[in-house]
Amino acid sequence: MNEYVRLKQLVALLVVIWSVLLITSLGWSYLNEKKAAVDLATNELETSFKKIDAFREWFASHGGIYVAISEQLSPNNALQSTRRDLETVDGLKLTLVNTPYLLRDIQAKYMDDYSGSAHMVGWDPVNTLNTPDLWESNALTILNQGHNEINEIVIDDNQQDVMRLIRPIVLKESCLECHSQTKVKLGDVLGGLSTSVPMKPYYQQQETAIHHLVLSHSVIWLFGVLGIGIFYRSETRAFAALLSKKHADAANRAKSEFLSSMSHELRTPLNAILGFSQLLDSDQKTPLDEEQKEKVAYIMSSGQHLLTLINGVLDLSAIESGQLELSIEPVRLLDGINESISLLKPVLTEYHASQIELLNDDDVMLLADFTKLKQVLINLLANAVKYNRKGGSVKINWHTTTDDVVRVSVIDTGKGITKDNQQKLFNAFERLGNEYSNIEGTGIGLVVTQKLVEVMNGHIGFTSEVNKGSTFWFELPLVKKK
Repeated sequence: MNEYVRLKQLVALLVVIWSVLLITSLGWSYLNEKKAAVDLATNELETSFKKIDAFREWFASHGGIYVAISEQLSPNNALQSTRRDLETVDGLKLTLVNTPYLLRDIQAKYMDDYSGSAHMVGWDPVNTLNTPDLWESNALTILNQGHNEINEIVIDDNQQDVMRLIRPIVLKESCLECHSQTKVKLGDVLGGLSTSVPMKPYYQQQETAIHHLVLSHSVIWLFGVLGIGIFYRSETRAFAALLSKKHADAANRAKSEFLSSMSHELRTPLNAILGFSQLLDSDQKTPLDEEQKEKVAYIMSSGQHLLTLINGVLDLSAIESGQLELSIEPVRLLDGINESISLLKPVLTEYHASQIELLNDDDVMLLADFTKLKQVLINLLANAVKYNRKGGSVKINWHTTTDDVVRVSVIDTGKGITKDNQQKLFNAFERLGNEYSNIEGTGIGLVVTQKLVEVMNGHIGFTSEVNKGSTFWFELPLVKKK
């Protein structure tokens, strides 16, 4: 029971560890996704800033660009330059466009809420449209203290997160055409190039990625828990099987101890009964009459039958409890057959049977316990003799199979075994031919025979046809000749 409790504790611990691992992985992935959203926005803002700054530098170095005046583009009134407006020889009117004006025009016409914004701001702008907002004003103050950039996520007027970036614009000679009245000295911070991108699309990507993370981690967690559940179920079954085996072993030991004790208690008076019966039968001083001899013979027969039953039960108990002592070694099959037939002579005489016929004379060696081999042969041959028809024959044959084993067959010409009896033939106390009351038997001979063959690494089986006879066979390992 303690092992079962420890198993439940182990499974609970595995579930906790697995859950902690998945939660940790999910948390780590969640933080990475949030960082990835910020990194993507930063990279896009940086790319956008570099492009705009390159345009600004180009425009500043060339003094701007002339564009035809139209309904879509009018002169920049904030630009105080003597060459702001020109007219070509063919009458085309042109106006000078500088960087701030270009950025405002592009922002108004071609950029939406998802594209971000970019414009130039300054302390003393020529155009009031370039006046910094509160964030830009604070940023310019910091930039004026020597910082190279300000980059952070802030909330805009629409209560949406926006990433903003501003870097300083230093006053150069090329800037003086538009900023001739500025009080800023050359090389000082004139203003800043301010860009921004909305965080909403990145947050949407982040939410989708996090949703997938939660879903995938949930599925992985579920599969892990299912795996732990399968492990728990398997271990529970194994534990139940082990517990059942322990109980069975304990029951077998108790049974063996009981049978061993009972065999001694039964054999002692039984041997006394058989001994005194033999004395009575052979007493020459006070010979028995025919009726007394018949009764003494009945006592001896019944006692011998009971002794055989006790020995069979003890053999079966020893086999099932694993206490049977074996000496597996190479043995000659013919020796076992000949000795078994010699021991069966009284049975042959009792049942008026003919001699057992050997259909083979091959001298083969088996791996077996010689005593147990003879016991198997005697049981099978005795049954063949007892349940044979009058004038029938009993034969024994053997041959080597392709599996390097020897099959020994005992063949009789008896009445055969019905299909109903065939199904329960190897059950304990199911007598072979118990419908014939005149044939004595214990009902465990074939069971013991089967167990003996199996403990010697063999197999046993039979075929039978009613009114034709039966063939019982067993197989044991062959000793190959060198």
